Amino acid sequence: MEGWNNAHSIEERVEELLRSFSGIRWLKDPEMWMLTTWRIGGKALALVEAESEEELTTVLNHCDRLEIPWRILGRGSNILVSDRGFRGVVVRLGGRLAECSLLSGGQVEAGGGVILGRLVQFAMEHGLGGCEFLAGIPGTVGGAVVLNAGCFGKEVGELVERVLVRERNGEMRWWGRNELSFSYRGSNLRGGFVVVVKVVFQLFPEERKQAEEKVRYFSLLRKNSQ
Repeated sequence: MEGWNNAHSIEERVEELLRSFSGIRWLKDPEMWMLTTWRIGGKALALVEAESEEELTTVLNHCDRLEIPWRILGRGSNILVSDRGFRGVVVRLGGRLAECSLLSGGQVEAGGGVILGRLVQFAMEHGLGGCEFLAGIPGTVGGAVVLNAGCFGKEVGELVERVLVRERNGEMRWWGRNELSFSYRGSNLRGGFVVVVKVVFQLFPEERKQAEEKVRYFSLLRKNSQ
């Protein structure tokens, strides 16, 4: 495959990549300024939405095989894109990877593409609390865990029980809490091209009224600190 890759341009390899997909949503030449909150940036070669673990594996393994650079994009709230764009494939997590599910013992499983506000809402709907401080933070679960997002003395890493990671070698594996290391606005998930696919959070029982009050409290703090 290396010889074939060397004989073909990056654009030709992306064309080959997109032709290989069946049932996976993609868009050629997306304007990156439309996908980021800073509203700057040129085009990427393609935008692909992976809606399951299987689709994500297919997309990233094909990119690696064809030696196509790729990046995972959440809400685009913490990145700056050059006006020259990105000569590679941008991957978004959607479908089942942007949903929450209730586990036992106060645990919630969230896909890496879940918007933080949705995680908070889901927890409140099921009588759980502990993540209310995330309500006003833009971004997705995946990015928040990688960067250990937080505010007002609270960090998302405190809630993480385990993380399903797509490792550099292409394997999917759950990392337990003993394998995770969180620091101020960082973690050992940052860099190295690992992808946060799903996260299990450990929350606690809380009445919805109390949770809603906490959301309002943190929203007020954030407003007053801006």
